[in-house]
Amino acid sequence: MKKILPLLILAVFCSCSMSDLPYFSWWTGTEDTSQPVRPGIPGERPFWNAYSAWGFMYAPAFDFKEVAGAKSYRFTLAPRTGGPALSFPAKKPWAALSPVWNKVPVGFVKLTVEGMDGGRVIGVAGTREFYRKAAFGGKSPAAVRGYRESGELKLKHLYKSSYVRYWLDHDSPDPGYGYYCYPSKMIGSILIGLVRYSRIAPDVKDKALTIARHAADFLIRRSTPKGSAYAYFPPTYIGEQYSAKGRNDIVMMNYPEEVSQGYLDLYDATGEKRYFSAAENIAKTYVKTQLASGTWPLSVKPKTGEIVSKNALVPIGVFRLLRRLDKQYGRAEFRPAAKRAMDWIIANPVRTFNWEGQFEDVRPSVPYANLSKGQACDIAVYMLDNAGENPQYEAWAMDIIRFAEDQFVVWGHPNPDLKPANWLTPCALEQYDWMMPINDSASDLMLAWAAAYKRTGKEIFRRKARALANAMTVTQLPDGELPTYWHHTNDCWMNCAVLAAISMIKMEEAGIYAVLPKKK
Repeated sequence: MKKILPLLILAVFCSCSMSDLPYFSWWTGTEDTSQPVRPGIPGERPFWNAYSAWGFMYAPAFDFKEVAGAKSYRFTLAPRTGGPALSFPAKKPWAALSPVWNKVPVGFVKLTVEGMDGGRVIGVAGTREFYRKAAFGGKSPAAVRGYRESGELKLKHLYKSSYVRYWLDHDSPDPGYGYYCYPSKMIGSILIGLVRYSRIAPDVKDKALTIARHAADFLIRRSTPKGSAYAYFPPTYIGEQYSAKGRNDIVMMNYPEEVSQGYLDLYDATGEKRYFSAAENIAKTYVKTQLASGTWPLSVKPKTGEIVSKNALVPIGVFRLLRRLDKQYGRAEFRPAAKRAMDWIIANPVRTFNWEGQFEDVRPSVPYANLSKGQACDIAVYMLDNAGENPQYEAWAMDIIRFAEDQFVVWGHPNPDLKPANWLTPCALEQYDWMMPINDSASDLMLAWAAAYKRTGKEIFRRKARALANAMTVTQLPDGELPTYWHHTNDCWMNCAVLAAISMIKMEEAGIYAVLPKKK
């Protein structure tokens, strides 16, 4: 019965419509979403939304071509379910739908843009069908518990999990937990999660750090040897399960830096120099292999240096590692490489909005075909937290956050083509290739809005962050687990749960707290 109870709780929750659930509501109506998100301009700024198949929350603009001889253009939006069509004139066929956007009902709509000469139609510039997404209406499910309490409860669950405690008596991963086939991703999350847990649970501190040491030592042993093209890099893949099959000789360049952060956390907790050295060695390899452009290939064969994917890494994680070594440990020699990485970020995805999803279980894509929001939100958080470094940081960050919300947040009424049975809303989806409500995706947006609230003081950002954080507490199981998916509980990506837990703690560190019912 203990195993069945959590599933029953979530099933009861998911069987309810959001109108059946208790809410905290701050205002009526919905947000004005008529301002477009970084609209394209032919020849100046790319249209990032060519592959956006799942809808828009903010008024979009599309890359329609001019009709020869047209003096103006007539935009007509017709809801699929019937009702009056909405129309407006514009000078160019790529104009945003702002003039009528707030009148477009939630649901599928067909857009037709016609070239006009006076009152005469002389050609069609383009058509597009899409889903008009629901905007934020100010509502949120009631929090079940405080955010820090939620995060710490999950970290306790992490420590007690059998596939984590296995490390106490073993020097290799528990073979029963299949996702250890992604060792950098999973073991890196153990280091970060258990070091933090050791600070809040002094009674188990020694055991928690022993687990972390054993896990870290495994990665160090399995890392690429000295003298290799990418020396000291820990493995992205081990074994033949899932996407690791046939890829054990490949490293994705966004994962060694994640492990390095865990090594540094472990060094801070233990003072043991070998963990600092492991992180520093990885950083030095990044510096040595940095391309002239300022970034790195997305995937390589670390022993030989062969480039596996020509796609470029979005290097916000590497930037954060190099910056940490500089700011926290006084290693100024990493500063130039960090600057080159940030310069590349600004010159590329911040300009083009090609926020490519870069995951170990998804193949690299052509530009814009598989957008995501994790690295985009990380960059926005950095820019907001360090807005004094560049007068454009705040504006860029706000554009990025609106993009992430537009494409990946669902406040209500999900696109039915996504088959959203039992989805909890509000929620955040992961990437175009996997549009599922994921706990860590919610974390990305929570932290971005928390940073925006801290920077601007605008209440709407706190409300949006709270809405997703409250939903996170609703999904949490009685044993503390934070399920990866918000519509079922039978899959647990440890890294997602750990990052979600830490994000919940960071919410309170940012001054955003759950509004809990007063105890009677």
